[in-house]
Amino acid sequence: MSRFLRYHPINEFEPFFESLGLKPYEYTPLLPRDLMFLSDDCLLLENYRVLCEHGIERNKIGQIYKKAVQVFQYEFGVLPLKLQAYKELGLSESFMAKIIVCSPCVLIGDVDMKFIKVLEILRSVEFDHVWIKEHLSDQDSYNWSMILRVLNFFSEMGCSMDQILSVFLQFQEIQVGQFVSNLNKCFLFLHEIEMEVDEIGKIENPQELDKWGIGTRVGPLPVSVEDIESQRGGELQERFDSIVNAGLDKEDVSEMVSVSPQILNQSKAVIQSKIDILVNELGYPLSTLVSFPSYLSYAIQRVGLRLAMYNWLKDQEKVEPDLALSTIVACSDKIFLSQYVNHHPSGPPVWQDLKSKIYPG
Repeated sequence: MSRFLRYHPINEFEPFFESLGLKPYEYTPLLPRDLMFLSDDCLLLENYRVLCEHGIERNKIGQIYKKAVQVFQYEFGVLPLKLQAYKELGLSESFMAKIIVCSPCVLIGDVDMKFIKVLEILRSVEFDHVWIKEHLSDQDSYNWSMILRVLNFFSEMGCSMDQILSVFLQFQEIQVGQFVSNLNKCFLFLHEIEMEVDEIGKIENPQELDKWGIGTRVGPLPVSVEDIESQRGGELQERFDSIVNAGLDKEDVSEMVSVSPQILNQSKAVIQSKIDILVNELGYPLSTLVSFPSYLSYAIQRVGLRLAMYNWLKDQEKVEPDLALSTIVACSDKIFLSQYVNHHPSGPPVWQDLKSKIYPG
């Protein structure tokens, strides 16, 4: 037997990967081509040891290897520093063990600030780490950037944090990844049919969306932004360029589209008109678009009405004089009326008067 093994050595990586929870069809493409012995890959073993010491179950480490092999290529001492950075932000070892299995990308690069921002938003509506752990699935991968976009989208529709909480609680049996994926598809679909952001916010029963899908009269659901781009790439590029040509950096516009992809679901002429109104009529700097890209998604009449009312209230000293444009425009009519218009006894009739002038008939 020893003679046989001397000339036919066992590839030690195969049983090792199997012990990490991977099946042969999963680990076969991952086997190093020029190594047979684990001792030849000291970085793999070192980073594996660090993960085990930080509470990650051995049979789940294979999922981390599949999703983020870079983690196992870090030099000595690098991975502990990354884990320590999250610990210093108040995240427990057991919580991070769950996050890392579901989303090992948080260990790539610096601290994932979009992941941290999502946690901050969820904590603000009383979703603690226990709830988050219970609703994450080891079988899913989580794109924290997309989740943050969805939460921001709720906010831009005028939803309060309490309303966001109620949505999650209503569908709490659904895994977070599936929920965000489904919502993102609905979001893309509604903008593809050119529904304004404020109109989307009026959909009170999300279950109505079950009636919409491929083959219905409203048309098929686009699966992703990439699908839409593949269908109308030339048009979208032209619209993207029109924003850049207005005077913004290309990198800023790319980030704007990443946060609010719906802004490209308008014609070049409409985009240019809204930018012209923002700068030349409303008097806002062009840089406003960088912090509030979804301005381009709102109807010109809505923006005009909100600002006319805000300016009147400002003259009456009933509102703060330096509210951000996003604060004025993005909230729902109900919130705008209760938080601003109704603070002055003449507010409601002035609102109705302005509304009748901007929306005649």
